[in-house]
Parts: sequence; C-alpha cells; structure tokens
Amino acid sequence: MTPVERLIAAGIRPDCARETIMWFRAQGDDYGLEKYLNEVEARKGVPADGRIS
Repeated sequence: MTPVERLIAAGIRPDCARETIMWFRAQGDDYGLEKYLNEVEARKGVPADGRIS
C-alpha cells in the first residue's frame, strides 16, 4: 500500500494526503513521513500494514 493510500485509508482526504506526502518528500524526511503515517493510522485504528479487514 502506498503512503497516499495509507493516509486515505486512515480517513485523510485524497488531496490532503497527496500534499502531505509531497511535503515530506520535498524535505527529504522519509523517517518523519513513516512516523506521521504510523501516528495517523494509530489514531484511526488502522493496522500497521495498512490493511482494513
């Protein structure tokens, strides 16, 4: 699952998800991006692998 798909699955609007990913990548902050993804998924109760059962 791509980072954008993970954010969308966690309830973030698609346009916001794309903008967020572009911002983190422009900063060269892959660690920060992964940390953000994990935090958003944890708040929404999405499993770490991004799959929703």
